[in-house]
Amino acid sequence: MTMWKMATRLRMTNTPGPQESLFTKEYLHVRQDVHFERGMQCADCHTSIDVHGDGNIYPATVYQTEITCYDCHGTPEKYPWELPVGYGTPVTLDGDRGVYTGGAREYLLTSRGNAKANWVREDNKAYIVSLYTGKKHETPLLKDINLHNAFKTKQGKVAMSTIDRHIEKLECYACHASWAPQCYGCHMQYDRRVKGTDWITTSKKVDSTTGRQTVTKEDGDLSLENRSFMRWESPILGINLRGKVSPLAPGCQVFYTFVDEEGNVKALNKHYITSTGHNSPTLAPMHPHSISLVARTCEDCHTNSKTIGYGTSNSRSAEKLLGDSPMFQDLSKGVYGDIPDAKTGRWETPRIEDFPHALDQLVVRSGKQIQNMPFPEDRSLNQEERNLVEREGLCIGCHQYYGTPEWDKIIEKYGRAETAEQHEKMVSEAIKSLREKCK
Repeated sequence: MTMWKMATRLRMTNTPGPQESLFTKEYLHVRQDVHFERGMQCADCHTSIDVHGDGNIYPATVYQTEITCYDCHGTPEKYPWELPVGYGTPVTLDGDRGVYTGGAREYLLTSRGNAKANWVREDNKAYIVSLYTGKKHETPLLKDINLHNAFKTKQGKVAMSTIDRHIEKLECYACHASWAPQCYGCHMQYDRRVKGTDWITTSKKVDSTTGRQTVTKEDGDLSLENRSFMRWESPILGINLRGKVSPLAPGCQVFYTFVDEEGNVKALNKHYITSTGHNSPTLAPMHPHSISLVARTCEDCHTNSKTIGYGTSNSRSAEKLLGDSPMFQDLSKGVYGDIPDAKTGRWETPRIEDFPHALDQLVVRSGKQIQNMPFPEDRSLNQEERNLVEREGLCIGCHQYYGTPEWDKIIEKYGRAETAEQHEKMVSEAIKSLREKCK
């Protein structure tokens, strides 16, 4: 029993018991989105166009989504109403978007320039009025925070204001989505000996009076579905259809097994090659809806090889020893047995010989993207971007001089950096010294 199932039952009945499934799945509570924690619901942010479309047919609903974080929070340099229509999207218009005035009230606009009835401006402050409770939520405006130097942390100020390219190049949720659901490896077994619902035929057998469908069964159904492993922390980053850095999640990494009418395995743990030449297991940009005031640390992006797309622990130093091979879980090798030399050993994880990678690898060190992404605009970070982001191993830049006369002189003058704050001060002094040399 998961912690979430136990907590839910205890809260509702004071008796432990199983969680009710939703769409055949059960869920583990990690951390709520900050908007939800404050009492907001989906419709407080999302518009009817987001949900029901704008009259056009798109490959996915993400194309019709018109809201962005900037619509309510602005940027450190501009209020939401000072931003142009389309800000944060590939198409941006000239001039400020302003607000919509209806009667005595002013309403904020979405990135498409549409007014949202529960987003209001009053005296240069922004509010979201809950459509469910009527509660008025004041929206933190980044420009006010920047003007009054009211950032909660030094890291926040540097990330959002000092290094303004973060606002330009990244989705806000690339950092502020504290986690993302990551279900790695989707293993499906389709068995022709099992009867299953033919959803196409069933969808056409509709009672004109009740609207109910008549389920039609045909030969063949999924007899097995499982996954390799699950994670929630440190999602991979890539580029989404808006050209911005975004969290990625498996969606989906399918390996299929086919069993015929006689019980013969005709295909075992197979995948496809896509029209773009990539392996069909897919990593997809997403908004995890797990926003937290506490953002991901600088190190979680800049020193984490998984975040950059190389896979867990596939560091710069690992490349010299392993090349493009993953540090963990090379699927082409499989896993035989769970106890070394056990006579009853068997294949715990069968080999997938044409996939010599780990499931959390999007790109290998030589630069090749080895998994699929859903849309033409989606991609991994390119070589230039990966080089710009990755700062793993830079400790060596200073610590290679440990124990040398130069090192001892620095310790003698400035003391030993025994805390994070002292270490930060020491690095700052080094930057100041370099600056003096530039004069």
